[in-house]
Amino acid sequence: MPKSVFTAKFAPEQEEQLRSILEQDEFELKPVDHAFWQAQRERVFITFYRSGKVVIRGKNIEEAIEKYLAPLKSDSAIHGLEAIENLTKWTGTDESGKGDIFGPLVVAAVFVDKNSEHFLWQKGIQDSKKIDDRKIREFASFIRKHFKHSVITLMPAKYNELYSNFKNLNKLLAYGHALAIEHLLEKVECPVVLSDQFGDESLIREALSSKHKIHLVQKVRAEENLAVAAASILARDKFLGALEKMAIKYQMSFPVGASQQAQIVLEKFITRHGKKELKNVSKLHFKPIKNLLDD
Repeated sequence: MPKSVFTAKFAPEQEEQLRSILEQDEFELKPVDHAFWQAQRERVFITFYRSGKVVIRGKNIEEAIEKYLAPLKSDSAIHGLEAIENLTKWTGTDESGKGDIFGPLVVAAVFVDKNSEHFLWQKGIQDSKKIDDRKIREFASFIRKHFKHSVITLMPAKYNELYSNFKNLNKLLAYGHALAIEHLLEKVECPVVLSDQFGDESLIREALSSKHKIHLVQKVRAEENLAVAAASILARDKFLGALEKMAIKYQMSFPVGASQQAQIVLEKFITRHGKKELKNVSKLHFKPIKNLLDD
């Protein structure tokens, strides 16, 4: 059985901090080329390179990641999916509704391990943006049935309240991702979380409760990973379901996105229900809505 490998990037100045932690746990350190040192205990090897790259090799390395790396503040995202490909379990997160005038912001988290990942592949799971909305419901039902998950839905009223406090979309996204991660960690232990890169990873770290020690991976096009793709499907399904419920309540259809059609529906909604009700169906910081409210 091949050894697992995990790669992370830290500030070189953190070498002393990690060395102290490992020495306290009776790791043996030795010099190696191009590195500050290599630490070994039993079948786990941890190498801290002078570039700041940290590589963990060995068996059952998830425990080492959680115990030794998670407490350190990473200065950048872990290098790519090669870190994930050699793990046996991880969580993926993704959101839906971020760019839509109407409806909620939904963030989902899905736990995957090497034993269950192939079921997603066999089912044809991929990023929700590549899947017809009619197929989303079928895939979402499959994921909910077979995978541990959590879904956070910030309906427009709550979304607008939070945005007025954060005054920054990336901070609000980080709040949603952190909440989804924390809810999932109540169901299953998982030291590694992968999400799409939407801002400084410290935003999610700061939003997470201090009781949860995880190693966060943010990567452009993270939805190529099946756990993230599954999360994107759950989030999209919940988002579309929320739009359907809004349509029933207000007796009118709400389009996705922020197109000209959304502008037309905005004006139609105001005529029927008034400007004050906009906070319950739309994201008020979007420019078309701000323009209407300023009139």
